[in-house]
This record gives sequence, structure tokens and C-alpha cells, in this order.
Amino acid sequence: MSNSSDFIIENGVLKKYVGPGGDVVIPEGVTEIFSVPFCDFPEPFTLTLSGSMKCSFGDLLSQSMTKLTIPAGTVFDCSYEGPNHTAFYSLLKEIRVDPANPYCVSKDGILYSKDMTILYVCPAAHEGKVVIPDTVTKIGSHAFDSCVGLKEIVIPASVEEIGERAFVDCKALSKLTLLGTDTRIGAEAFLRCGKLTSAGLVGTQKGKGYSYEFSWEDALPENAFSGMNKLKTVVLPESVKMIGKNAFKGCKALEQINLPVDVKYDKKAFKDCAKLSL
Repeated sequence: MSNSSDFIIENGVLKKYVGPGGDVVIPEGVTEIFSVPFCDFPEPFTLTLSGSMKCSFGDLLSQSMTKLTIPAGTVFDCSYEGPNHTAFYSLLKEIRVDPANPYCVSKDGILYSKDMTILYVCPAAHEGKVVIPDTVTKIGSHAFDSCVGLKEIVIPASVEEIGERAFVDCKALSKLTLLGTDTRIGAEAFLRCGKLTSAGLVGTQKGKGYSYEFSWEDALPENAFSGMNKLKTVVLPESVKMIGKNAFKGCKALEQINLPVDVKYDKKAFKDCAKLSL
């Protein structure tokens, strides 16, 4: 447990952490953080914020933090775009929020808005399967960025929007089920998810090797499947009328895709898809 001598604090501003690590608890009375004081700490540690402070992930950049605890009184700015993509937080496995905090909430170690309609961050070291609650309507940009231990995820029909690069570099993700019929998918949402092997409408091609179920509205965004180098087959709904630039770029194993009637696609939509004949 920390003591006051582990911190350099001036007028309520935490300037530097000089302690030994372990279970780090920022003292009450600290209201702000200056100059990312945990950025260079080399050993794994857990961090509990002060209930009197205001901060965001941008203030807490660290490559060694394993757990973050947010007390009831902390004003935590969740609008900071998913932190994993900054190359920090790679060891962060769990976020805990006091139930009395009025700004955000946690469930199974994942950070949500207080009303659980927005999924902000899944810690990069989170592993296994995630079933998103059906209260969620939006998955934030970079929310699952670099979650290299994530293997399966179920996204309910309540989700209306998946932010850009939401699942980028989820390299172990081998099954993703998207149950919505009109979910908006941001650019590069599944970039470099190399273990996803097939894609199609919900209810089709279930069984061994069927790893990615989805329903689209009328367009596939730019880079939607870019870098999925094991993607072999795709089944598109007839509602798709436009396929964006580089949507399947680098899908070197892609062999089969149905193109709906009157669909239009960018001339670079299938760049480097050597096995695909259109």
C-alpha cells in the first residue's frame, strides 16, 4: 500500500510517482495529474485513483499497470478514445469502478458509460470470451484495440454502431457474432483480425470454421476486412449496395464471395486478393 512519500504533490497536483510499485493508491486531496507520472514505471502495479481527482486515460499512460480502480468520487473522463492503441496499457487486465460513481461503470472488468449504453474500453489483457450486454448501443473507437487474448465475442442486436478500429489487432479472435440487422461498422473495425476465416449472414454456414456472423446495412466501409489474411469465404446480404475502398485489401486467402445484384465497389476494394476471381 502506498504512503504519501511515494508521490510528489504540489497544490493538489500529482507531479511524479517515486514509490516502489505494488498496490499504488493515490492519496485523497489530489485533484489533478500532471505529466503522466506512471509512464516510465517498469514493474507491474495496480492503481487506485483518488476520489477527489479528475482525470482520463491520457493522464495515466503506463505500460505496466495491471488493474485500475476508479472510486465513487473520481471524475473520470471516458471520452478519451480507447487507450490501447497508444501502445500503452498492454498489461491492463481489469477496470473496477465503484458502483456509486456517477460517470461510469464496470462489468467483468470492462468500462462502460454509467447507463451501460456505450462500451468504452475492454482492457488489452482481457482474455477469452466477451458477451456484450444488450443495453449497449455503441462500441467506441479502439474499444478492443490490441486485445490479443480475445477469442470470441457476441455483439447483441441493440448495438447500433461499432467505432473505427474497434477490434483492430485482435489476433486471437476466431469467432465473432453480430446479431444486429443495421449496425453501422466503422472504418478498419476488424483490421488485422487474422484468425477470422469466414463471414456471412446470421444463420448461415454455421459449424466448424464459421467464425464471423454479421448483418450489414447498405454499405461495407473502407478497410472493413482489410488484413484478414485467413478469410476464405464471405456471404453478403442482398441489402449491400456499396463496397468501400480496400474493404478486403490483403485478404490473400479469400476464394469466394457473392456480389448482390447492382452492388458497386471501389476499384481497390479487393486489392491483393490473389485467389479471388470476380
